[in-house]
Amino acid sequence: MKTAILLLGHGSPSKEANESLERTAAMVKLAGGYDLVKAAFMEFGKPDIQTGARLCIESGAEKIVFMPYFLYMGAHVSKDLPAEMEEAKKKYPNVRMIMTDPLGEDPKLAEIAVKRISKAVTGQQSSVSRNFRPDGIEKESFRIIDEALRGYNIGELEYPVVRRIVHTTTDFEYAASMRFSKGAVQAGVDALKKGCSIVTDVDMVKSGILQSYRNTLGIEVFCHISDEGVIKEAKEKGVTRATIAMRKGKERINGGIVAIGNAPTALYELIRLSKEEGIRPALVVGMPVGFVGAADSKEALAVGDLNYITNKGTKGGSTIAAAAVNALMILADEEKSRLMATK
Repeated sequence: MKTAILLLGHGSPSKEANESLERTAAMVKLAGGYDLVKAAFMEFGKPDIQTGARLCIESGAEKIVFMPYFLYMGAHVSKDLPAEMEEAKKKYPNVRMIMTDPLGEDPKLAEIAVKRISKAVTGQQSSVSRNFRPDGIEKESFRIIDEALRGYNIGELEYPVVRRIVHTTTDFEYAASMRFSKGAVQAGVDALKKGCSIVTDVDMVKSGILQSYRNTLGIEVFCHISDEGVIKEAKEKGVTRATIAMRKGKERINGGIVAIGNAPTALYELIRLSKEEGIRPALVVGMPVGFVGAADSKEALAVGDLNYITNKGTKGGSTIAAAAVNALMILADEEKSRLMATK
């Protein structure tokens, strides 16, 4: 079922204000890996909500999720927007339509507010920024992490990967839940030193892999999840786009690194490609997230014969997979630099 997300804003006479919601819609599409995300407006902006719903349906949507991009449950959210959705339902009775809660109260919004306030009051981003230079902040963060990780039994080669994941997430649970096959880290580093390809399951993983180290090591990163042919084939075969994306990337996967941070189906397909078609990546960073399939797919990876970096349980995500790859790229760059220095 093709799902469209309709991001609902109030609308403004200011063109720039309306374009801001359109940019947000693009970011939501990228972050969520959704088929289709559009912005629509109650007034002033175009398209209006009814037109937005129609455009979604004309693009093949069989389900529309209306997302009020409003802070609170005021009259617009409690009355006006539900009325708009009911009107759309009458026009398109065969299309399923649901509405989410508004942005509402969320700790992340509070964090954004603190940043804005701090910048206005002090001209700086935070109290930490007043006390440390940017490089000092990272240095102090890693000092805190190193102190906390002393009680964990982590191998010398694996430590930089775990350290960077904890730094990225501020979650020390990863120190206990990370799993590495024997020689996995070195296998990944060796492949990166040779300039191997990296294939990711979603664009968010690709975006999180540091461009500076891609350039230094001559690495190309590929993600096929949004390719038109992948979308079409997945729909025709009734499977996930992540599954077809892995199939499309299999030539680059052979001898390369695969970083999966979202879709368990991508990991299952990669395991199948290895068993049935002989596709052998140098390393699999398998960190899919979620309550359905994530833990089981990681377990299937761990009991197989591929080099892997993964973790136990439902946790994971694009930022975690990217952090692991970044740690490997840093190690590869350091090894190349040491080798150059000895010549």
